[in-house]
Amino acid sequence: MTIMQTRRVYLTGIGAITPFACGWEDVYRTASTRQVSFAPWPADLEPPAENATLGLVKDYPKERYFTDRQMRMMDKAMSISSVATGLALADAGVGEEELSREGDEIGTIFASMRAEVPSIYRYCAPLVQSGGKSLPNPAHFPMIARNVACGQAALRFGLRGWSTMIASGELCGAHALSRAVSLIASGKAHMMVVATYETLAKISLHHAKMSWRQHGIYDQLFSTPGSNADALSEGACVFVVESEECAERRGATPYARMGATTQGVLHEETSESFRQIGERHLAKAEKEGIAFDFVVSGRQAGTMENERAIIATLSERTAPLAELCVRPVFGDGGSQTSMLQVACAAQMLKDGSGEAAAFLAPGSTAMPLAAPTGAVVSQVGCLNAYALTSVARV
Repeated sequence: MTIMQTRRVYLTGIGAITPFACGWEDVYRTASTRQVSFAPWPADLEPPAENATLGLVKDYPKERYFTDRQMRMMDKAMSISSVATGLALADAGVGEEELSREGDEIGTIFASMRAEVPSIYRYCAPLVQSGGKSLPNPAHFPMIARNVACGQAALRFGLRGWSTMIASGELCGAHALSRAVSLIASGKAHMMVVATYETLAKISLHHAKMSWRQHGIYDQLFSTPGSNADALSEGACVFVVESEECAERRGATPYARMGATTQGVLHEETSESFRQIGERHLAKAEKEGIAFDFVVSGRQAGTMENERAIIATLSERTAPLAELCVRPVFGDGGSQTSMLQVACAAQMLKDGSGEAAAFLAPGSTAMPLAAPTGAVVSQVGCLNAYALTSVARV
């Protein structure tokens, strides 16, 4: 599926909470130097490898957005996604006054790879009392616990527009972003909050293990030293995307302009099929006037040949083209990896440089570019899912 836009869409805010740092600027600048808080797998849950570890998020500014009582009532999935949403809104310059005035028009699209089931029993009422008001309880959606994090963020920040949750696998972040861009480009929304999050509770680890075994990749994920799947990690990455008119009216400084996204799943895996995906995306990007100066790729275990087929096709049709193999900062962080790749490309375009030393894969070197104008983020998952996203300098 390829999504084309009519109105220009800008990325204006990024919020991130990772095991490396809290806040997108700190994550981007120091991801390779910060100490990660690693922890062993739970003793009563079979680890995928003898020395398998978990990358855990430690401190983040919950108290900036929630009271002590609210924090006690929330699980980690709700709190990290909400706080990262607050950081992204602040980064975009969207304040409380604007949220109060424009909240009916601001939508939310959240994505997560794994099921996260909080204690639903404490949220048994359809309404909650807050500040003397009766508000809809975000957890009171029958049998749909995934909506809790999205609903919590929407209530906290007064986001009352389009709202949905996507749980389609490791590239669900790319799916969420493309849906938000499509809504804005078509005039159905003027601003969207796109969020991805993962947390490492026992139940999410159990669901991950069952899914990997179902697809026959559980043992392989951790078998290659230094691979992108050498540690499970948690965290959140949130974007604020808006129309060009909205950004100009607010006086926002965008990171980048969002272009087309090509995405799907190949059931019959061949290098030629992946080459055709690259060609199709190039044709769409050329219509949008986006010329690629570099590719940001984050190779997943076992799919390097397919990733290479796409990159080779892009290189044949576009020059100059420098490839940056960006290390997914979450290890096997699921949904956040694709969002952080886009964020990395957008930051490089905003800075006017192709250097991303903190995010480079081990053994690779930065490729500086002179005032790059555009990039394509290439994402190929373990189960032949793919997504290519174009971004352009504003």
